[in-house]
Amino acid sequence: MENILVVDDEPGVIEILTEILKNAGYRVHGYANPEKAIKAMQDNKYDIVFTDLKMPKIDGIQVTKEAKKVSEETEVIVITGYASLESAIDALKQDVFDYIFKPFNVSEILLTVKKVTDRIRLRRLNQELSRKIEKALSDITMLYEISKIINTSEEIEEILSFSLSTIESSMDLNMVSIMLFDEQTEEFRIKKSIGFTKKSINNFKIKLNDGIIGQAIRSNETVNISSFKKDKNYVKYIADSDKKKMHSFITVPLSAQNHIVGLITIHQLNYEIPEDKEKIILLEVMSVQIAPMIRLGQCHEEQKLMIIDSLSGAKNVLRNTIKKAVEYRGILSILIFKLYLKKKANYGIKIFDIGEVIYDYILKNITPIDSAMKIGLDSFLVILQGKTKILTEEIAAKIKAQAEANKVISRNGIVLDYGYSDFPVDGQNFNVLVSKAQANLWRFVKK
Repeated sequence: MENILVVDDEPGVIEILTEILKNAGYRVHGYANPEKAIKAMQDNKYDIVFTDLKMPKIDGIQVTKEAKKVSEETEVIVITGYASLESAIDALKQDVFDYIFKPFNVSEILLTVKKVTDRIRLRRLNQELSRKIEKALSDITMLYEISKIINTSEEIEEILSFSLSTIESSMDLNMVSIMLFDEQTEEFRIKKSIGFTKKSINNFKIKLNDGIIGQAIRSNETVNISSFKKDKNYVKYIADSDKKKMHSFITVPLSAQNHIVGLITIHQLNYEIPEDKEKIILLEVMSVQIAPMIRLGQCHEEQKLMIIDSLSGAKNVLRNTIKKAVEYRGILSILIFKLYLKKKANYGIKIFDIGEVIYDYILKNITPIDSAMKIGLDSFLVILQGKTKILTEEIAAKIKAQAEANKVISRNGIVLDYGYSDFPVDGQNFNVLVSKAQANLWRFVKK
């Protein structure tokens, strides 16, 4: 119910208005002294102010100015015994909602108050809707930014860092952690956190089915514990200095394609508070985006280890091939292909997804005695037996042309370039041949 202030130098007027409005269910305060009324407005929020127009020292226009100075949303109704056009215009110039004349008509007063309260409630509703729309737009923008940035990165560190900083800033939290699940040990460990000491991070490890962690994973739902101290499996790994900063515990599971990825833990939020509940729901939505990208990052890390092994294998193959060429006085050329993104490329397209297409083009353009291998998700090494530089250039140019004719590749700003060297003209040492092929590659790229 709205708060109403009545200001009039006639105590009888205050008494009448107060009785009418209180009987109608409003909270009412009255002052015969305008100075005290202004002080009351500064100390308390009033939705509606009734003020007499003509008062000694401080008149109703001044009271209106002070009311608006304290809050633009306060509505003012002027009381006057002088129904002059001039006074009405002056009052309306001060953004007065309405004015009423003495002697009072009870029904007129209640009708005027109903109109102003309807206006106040409509304004509050609009403000709340605007706030919700603004928050929704902010959330959508944030989720879009998460999607855009995370989907253009396959580095697990970048994904975790960006996710954590976004959660912290968007929810105004000072204690957040992202735990990842280690399939070999079946333990959860803190990989990225804000607000936790090194002692907590280094010591923390919880088995798959233990305590709150296990409950969240088993149910695949957010788990809310009002006091984290209830989970002995969790609390025993947390440093005392961190415990003092905690008073609640919420765990949001991270899973992708029925695969356990990890958990997000947050503190300082409570499901019982509507504003906090909105933040938790947003975090649940974010987790749906974050989980598969963390999983992709983990796969990318595994692939990098495999690439290191394959590159080592490729070097051994090339060394053995050169050794045989030396023995039999043969010739050979090596080609290095690499995929690049132009400056205005579509970064939503994963350049590594194009690798299989390029590899297929390479295999179709070499003979059975030649060999080709991946030395990275975006790089390839080709060994051409008995081919001179001229033939090598023709084969490389043909593969490049096929790539450029591919609409998916060209439309998304992806470029395939190459470099080559041959044995024995460019050298008889493995490292020399590779370095010359790479130098040749960069010469093409710079054009």
